[in-house]
Amino acid sequence: MSSLVGAALLPLVYFTPYYVAVLQNGVLHELLRLQLVVAGCLFFWPMLGGESLPAWCTPPVRVAIGFLDGLLDALPGILIMTSPGTLAATYYLSVRHGWGPAPHEDQRFGGGLMLTLAEMVGLPFLAGQLVAWIRADRAEAAAVDRRLDRVVAERGRGGGAGAGVDAALVGDRSGATR
Repeated sequence: MSSLVGAALLPLVYFTPYYVAVLQNGVLHELLRLQLVVAGCLFFWPMLGGESLPAWCTPPVRVAIGFLDGLLDALPGILIMTSPGTLAATYYLSVRHGWGPAPHEDQRFGGGLMLTLAEMVGLPFLAGQLVAWIRADRAEAAAVDRRLDRVVAERGRGGGAGAGVDAALVGDRSGATR
């Protein structure tokens, strides 16, 4: 949910009069920074920790959410880069110096920078989620192996009729093939 809030926040900021107000008011500018940091923390902290997430948010689900978040994070930069006009044009024309790129070119560069930075943060996050998934899968496989080993050992001691069948299905654990 916080990913959607963050993705919706940026277009609402840049494509509404709020952006011009933020540029002209220092308090609003700091408030916007706080809004962006809080939205990012609401997404990243639970995803990185995993303990506070619901049971259905397994590692594969977190990878899918991370992938979708990467796509959503790309949207504001793309929208700003491809905007047909200059955002907050009157403000930028009033503070324009005689040097540097034209406001619209500067905006396109800024949108590209937003896109690049979003992906530079998102890709390592996604890689971390993939590593967490691999580790969780290994831990789950080890737990299943231990459980099956106990079942085979118990049935082998008891001399049950199905002991040989279970051992054949599980495989020979006595060798050093692991």
